[in-house]
Amino acid sequence: MISNNLSNRDQNSIQAPTTFDDSIASLCWTSSTTSPQMLACTSWDSQVAVYGGFENYSGLASLQQFSPIFQIMLASGEYPYLCAGWIEGGSNSTSLLLGGIDGSVCRRDLNAERTITIGKHYDAVKGIYYIESLQFIWTISYDKTMKFWDVRSPDHSWSYNLQAKPVCANMVSDTAVVGFNNEKLLILEWRQFNNLSRNLQDHYIESPLGPNAPLSCISVTKEKMIGVGSYDGRSNLSNFHQNYDGRHKLDDILTFKAHGSDPGQHGNMSPLKTMYPVHAVELHPTDKRTYLTAGGDGDIFFWDFVKKIKLKTLSSRPIPVTAAKMSSDWKFLAYGVGYDWAKGIEGHQSVHSKLHFRYMSPNE
Repeated sequence: MISNNLSNRDQNSIQAPTTFDDSIASLCWTSSTTSPQMLACTSWDSQVAVYGGFENYSGLASLQQFSPIFQIMLASGEYPYLCAGWIEGGSNSTSLLLGGIDGSVCRRDLNAERTITIGKHYDAVKGIYYIESLQFIWTISYDKTMKFWDVRSPDHSWSYNLQAKPVCANMVSDTAVVGFNNEKLLILEWRQFNNLSRNLQDHYIESPLGPNAPLSCISVTKEKMIGVGSYDGRSNLSNFHQNYDGRHKLDDILTFKAHGSDPGQHGNMSPLKTMYPVHAVELHPTDKRTYLTAGGDGDIFFWDFVKKIKLKTLSSRPIPVTAAKMSSDWKFLAYGVGYDWAKGIEGHQSVHSKLHFRYMSPNE
């Protein structure tokens, strides 16, 4: 059982000046720690905003001055982008990748004035990533396919059918993982890309949370560790490796109830424990014991999963945290609060969506 070691309401976050009329769909930081950090934010009201200037941070007052350095306001009736990614080549050649709910795969140079459509899926794009080692753009879609687009020759693309509808994905370096609505995972390692078409089916594995636990979010590290979250409030951490036959296998580390409230706690009048969906999970890139989860209860937890304790709680209760993402150096946390549709359409107008930034001090 994981216990609470330290808890406090988030007093040190700064709200971004951007106004959102609907919930934040995705957050994506640039991955390089040597070039300027930027954050892309997409929302369901058809906005895309890119924030920068984090390297000039000198205290909370400076965060208050953050405004988007780049913004797209789609016209009424245009489809929103559900996900974003980056092609990083320095400040003069950095491009923003966008995946649309209409299936469009788009690229936008931050110095250009138009968005180029690279291609399309038949349904919404759920994830979009740039594989630097292959110079491919990788996309997954609700149409049950994943595609690869060659950035050197945009007309060249490859498509692979998937077993089920992908609902979450993550990629770091040359390792990627996808979660599906049939409670399975697909682990991909791009160094084996040439064998992908021959043995794709060998890389599906059962979710460590088991059946009847719909997956909501997923994270992977270079050290072959996977974190998953579900709509029933639980989370799991596992290592993975390949057997002698090339198939992937999970080594379970910990499964726990991440986001919930007991009867009488936080206004829970039910005699049963209320569980809230986990909307974000993230593993620290260098500290192999620190883990973040964010959920529909409005809490962001930092865990020490070795000692099985909460290190810190940041709270926006009762407003759900719909997205959360740490910068690549874990100095900044970006998180969106808003409605997560847990109460149906009748609750939609009761919550205003906001984006927050928080500097994580060295002692944290």
